Amino acid sequence: MDRSRRPGALHQTLKEIDEARSPVTGRATDYPVGWHIEPHAHAKHQLIYAVRGVMVVQAEAGRWVVPPTRAIWMRAGMTHEIRCIGEVHMRSLQVATDAAPRLLGETQAVGISPLLRELIRSAMEVRQP
Repeated sequence: MDRSRRPGALHQTLKEIDEARSPVTGRATDYPVGWHIEPHAHAKHQLIYAVRGVMVVQAEAGRWVVPPTRAIWMRAGMTHEIRCIGEVHMRSLQVATDAAPRLLGETQAVGISPLLRELIRSAMEVRQP
């Protein structure tokens, strides 16, 4: 069973993300049809992206329907939740706030080019220290 589906798993996942020492980390998680990720926030910025499926991302800054051609840049500390429309294969990047101080200043939708899609996919294979 995927750890994200066990009780208390979200809290443990957030702890692992926030404690990661690398300035940029990747996380791959697959979710079934209709899955809901409860409201939460990260200490790091997050690029929320799904290589497959459609997500509805709700945050203080807005609400977005996110197909595989788009992602959401979620600023650190912003509470958000995600609903999966169909099966979703999420590939998220977490970025330490001091790693790229000039990177996108606001939570917003971003376009995903074929090159960026492949870079995100490849980031999932990088071993973390």
